[in-house]
Amino acid sequence: MALISDFLREFKPSTWSTETYANKKFVRIPVDTEAVECIPIKNEFIKRYRAKYNIVAIERVQAPFLYMRYQLHRTNYEKNFSFPASESWTFVPAEEPSVDELIQYNCDERRVPRFLSLYFLSENLEMCKCVIAKKGHSYLQRDSNGYPDYIIHFEKAEPEDEIANYFSRLTLKM
Repeated sequence: MALISDFLREFKPSTWSTETYANKKFVRIPVDTEAVECIPIKNEFIKRYRAKYNIVAIERVQAPFLYMRYQLHRTNYEKNFSFPASESWTFVPAEEPSVDELIQYNCDERRVPRFLSLYFLSENLEMCKCVIAKKGHSYLQRDSNGYPDYIIHFEKAEPEDEIANYFSRLTLKM
């Protein structure tokens, strides 16, 4: 844990709060859905799911080991190929009881048997109440190609909410 603490002092994201990770691999921190750090993830979620769902709550996942492992692989990739890795979020459907297990294993479907049945529902989230936003890049096809960044809790939007959300994203061009 001392090595990770040293890395965290140097490379910890500015949005992370100071936590002690004794006897735990990660912490879930509730974040205000209107906070500046949530704007990009909210926009990506709305764009991906076309306003079918309302965001109820967002939690930031602070998993130092997974984050540092991802940063090491990303840095190594950029060093070897001499250009920056493009990052994006992947949304992993999850049932609330299995969220911690999914985070612990970096959303690896081989380690969480219940995950596989939900994986094919990624476009239609009717059976889920939350998704794990996994930030990463697509160049590395291995477990460390991303890390769990946020947990988004949502509910299905009513038809009138879908219409309002759709029109709120339209821009008038002249």
